[in-house]
Amino acid sequence: FEPTEGKYVMVQHNRGCEFLPDGTRVKLVGEEGATEFLLSIPDGQVTRLQVGPPHTPGITGHEAWIAGKNEILMSVRAEGDYAPEKGNLIKVGAEGAPQIVSGGYRFNHVGTSPCGQYFFCDDWQGVSKLVIGSIETGKNTVVCEAHTSMGKSQDTYGHPYLSPDLKWLVFNSDRSGLPQIHVASVPPELIQSLN
Repeated sequence: FEPTEGKYVMVQHNRGCEFLPDGTRVKLVGEEGATEFLLSIPDGQVTRLQVGPPHTPGITGHEAWIAGKNEILMSVRAEGDYAPEKGNLIKVGAEGAPQIVSGGYRFNHVGTSPCGQYFFCDDWQGVSKLVIGSIETGKNTVVCEAHTSMGKSQDTYGHPYLSPDLKWLVFNSDRSGLPQIHVASVPPELIQSLN
């Protein structure tokens, strides 16, 4: 649900997803790629968002509402006009084309602060840098490195989460050989530098 007024539900549509008669999924997403739409409450009206082919590369399936904005922050496949140096972290609303929010990393898992001003993501390459940034200015910075394996299991992904008071970044890592939850402190001056 959209957190500001609760009028919309965000829905990911995995176009081309296939299932066997017994319910076993055989394909998560087809060539059409995944996209998003909004479902208004209570009338059920569908509003398709301009994400996924043909508007952008396929979405990664990681998105979050931006509080107070009625917009969604999401990552798309990092390629072409959305290559890491240009930015694969975008925001989109019910009206208009998506806008690149920030670049410099191959953003994957996405979160937003309850105040709607900041994002936090993992860099889906190398040591899995954990990045926070300003949704408004696009400035970003690395808080720490997750050093997680990014394997097949979900508990090997960083999945960063910034505490509501903006003081702690919580994340997963299997750097010790076992998946564990870690925290990193976020100095107030680091947050201020993003504005």
